[in-house]
Amino acid sequence: MTKKDYKAIASVINSAYEAAIQHENDTPRHILNRLTNRMASMLSEDNPRFDANLFWDACNPDSKE
Repeated sequence: MTKKDYKAIASVINSAYEAAIQHENDTPRHILNRLTNRMASMLSEDNPRFDANLFWDACNPDSKE
C-alpha cells in the first residue's frame, strides 16, 4: 500500500466518525454500515473491478450464517 492509500483510508474513517458525531443516536450497526459503505465506495473508485457486494459480505458477520 502507498501513502495515498493510507490517506484515503484515514479520510473514509474520518468522514464516518464525523457522521457518527452528527447522528449520535445511531446504533453501532448503523455506524459500521456507514463506514463499510464509504470504504466500498472508495475502493470502487480506485479499482473498477472491485466487487462491493463481495466486500459487504466479507465485512458482515450476519452473511456468514
